[in-house]
Amino acid sequence: MMKPKIIIVMIVLTIVLATQTVLALRCGNLFVEPGVTSAEILANCGDPILKEALGAAGKSGAIKERWTYGPKSGYYYFLYFKAGVLEKVESKKE
Repeated sequence: MMKPKIIIVMIVLTIVLATQTVLALRCGNLFVEPGVTSAEILANCGDPILKEALGAAGKSGAIKERWTYGPKSGYYYFLYFKAGVLEKVESKKE
């Protein structure tokens, strides 16, 4: 028989993982996550509602951008790119 602490930990992990899945942005078969290129996202998600240039990053001069998608299921998604590669995704409830 499992100890109550283990059961509680399993329940908490299930809730956390389920929440992450709900907040994740998917476009067709593409799971939008760090490392995906801007070209892949455009091909699968279409044009964002807003594209913002955030300047150049450090000595490399790599262009940084923020793209906004939404509302989708009550959320806006903010995608941060550096040199055309997704670095992070943030979401905000409408």
